[in-house]
Order: sequence, then structure tokens, then C-alpha cells
Amino acid sequence: MNNKNNYKSRANSTRMILSNISWNNGISNYFKNNIPWQLSTGTHFAERLIRLWLENQKEKNTYYLLELGCGSGMLSYNILNILKKNHPLIYENTTIYITDGNQTQLDNISSSKIFNEHKDHITFKCIDVLQKIPRFNHKFDLIFFTNLIDSLPTHHIIKNDTTLNELVIEDKINPNLRLLDTFSTQLKNLSDTDIEKLIKSNNDYKLSIMGSDIVENIEEKYHSISLEKSKLTKKIRHKIKSFCKTVPKEKNFVFNIQPDFITMIDQLLEKNPQALIIGNDFGASNLTEFNCAYESLLASYG
Repeated sequence: MNNKNNYKSRANSTRMILSNISWNNGISNYFKNNIPWQLSTGTHFAERLIRLWLENQKEKNTYYLLELGCGSGMLSYNILNILKKNHPLIYENTTIYITDGNQTQLDNISSSKIFNEHKDHITFKCIDVLQKIPRFNHKFDLIFFTNLIDSLPTHHIIKNDTTLNELVIEDKINPNLRLLDTFSTQLKNLSDTDIEKLIKSNNDYKLSIMGSDIVENIEEKYHSISLEKSKLTKKIRHKIKSFCKTVPKEKNFVFNIQPDFITMIDQLLEKNPQALIIGNDFGASNLTEFNCAYESLLASYG
């Protein structure tokens, strides 16, 4: 019989915990764990983003751009290269804030020599998008992020006609996993109990190295619980219901929501009402299927 006490939202699942810890590997995490990133950081995407921005940008003396969750840093790098080559006057008056929530990764990027030619146009800053956005001395003209929302600890919501449920996870480590602890003075195979203790230990260094082996051996089962019985706050449940009312009743689908990210976006909109905010995530592939406001879908829910 299933024990509902073991059910977790995706945000609190073992896989998500290990995923967050893996970023302590810094920029090498993209290669170590085969994380796709090229399509949203290349020159073609950078050119499209610049075109969208400049089509909506009034002429000014200075321009400030903010990238949230810079990852490899290559998107901002390509944007600066293109501005310098194709829009030199705008380039000379532009500063990009390149930010990420992981200090190790940001240190890897900021110490890279490829940014030297743009050093007078860059500010590196560690920002956790799930916390309150720090104060800046100016307002931003363009705020952008790619593959950020779905990399965050989200909640899976399923809409079935007028019924709303959260998909929760029951996870466990494959009992046949044999994991060798190379950190101890004497090599030993970790038992199921040892692995569970390791995950709860918050030993980030150890888990960042051993985590990929554990993740490959996590068994997950999905269960559905009523939205009213989920651990989401009343305010967020209201947002979800309001969003779903904009969608045809017969339209059934699953989507992700990150409450703290919604709060952060609201803060940015309040402090930078004139800014163009562009988010490129995995989200919905065809917006015409949804009878709702374009900004409501993209800004709040990804």
C-alpha cells in the first residue's frame, strides 16, 4: 500500500535536490551531465533577441540589459559581439548584467578571457531568482532568460476539464544500486541507508561528484492529488485557478509553476515597467491553442 507521506512535489524530489547540487561543478556540469544549451545561446538566437529588443527600444543615452540564469554565459557574450559589430553606437552605451544563482559557475565565467574585450560593458552578479531581487541603481531596458523556468524546482499541475490536481512523486533508490564510496579511508559499498543519509547530509561536494550515479538509479512513480490538498499557498492556488479559467474548459494539459519565480517576475515588472522581458523555455509549443493573454502565459507560467 502506498504511503502518501512519501509523496513529494517535483520541487522537493530527490532528483531535483541532486540536480541543484550538481551546479557546484561549475560550467563543466553542462558537459558532465549532457545538459543541452547550444540552441538557446548561439548567434542565431542572439540575433533574434537583439532584433526584438531594438524594434521596441526608444533611443537613449545608455542601455542596461539583465540576463537571469546565464548558464554558460555564451548568450550574453554573443549579444555583445553582435552589438559591437552591427550596432557599434548602441554597444558603446550598453551594459549587460550577467547573473546566475550559482557562485562557482559565475566565477568560472567571469574569469574566462573571452570576456576581456567586453569588460567595460559587463557586470557579473550572483542572483538567486527565487529570492528577492536586489536593488539596482538604474532600470533595465531588456531582461531575458533561456531554459531557466523548467530548470527550477517546480510544481507539476494537471488540468482535466474543471478539475485541478498536482502531480506528486514517490521516489526511491534502486535497491540493486552498488555505489562505491571513494571518499572514505577504506573503500566500501554504500547501503541503501548510507545513500539516503548521504542525500540528506547536504554534503554538496560529495554529492556533486556521486550524484549523477544516484540519479540514474532513482525510481519514480507519479500520483495525483487535489490542488486543494497540495502544499501550495492559497495565493498561488488562486493564481493557478485564474490562469486555467482563461483556457477552454475542455482543454486538458499539464504545466509547471514556480511560485517564487512568479514573485520575482512581478518585482521586475514593478521596478522596470518599460523593460522588454523575453523568456525562452520549454513551455507551450503553440500559443494559439490557449485563449489567454500572451504575457499571462509567458511571464508568470513559462
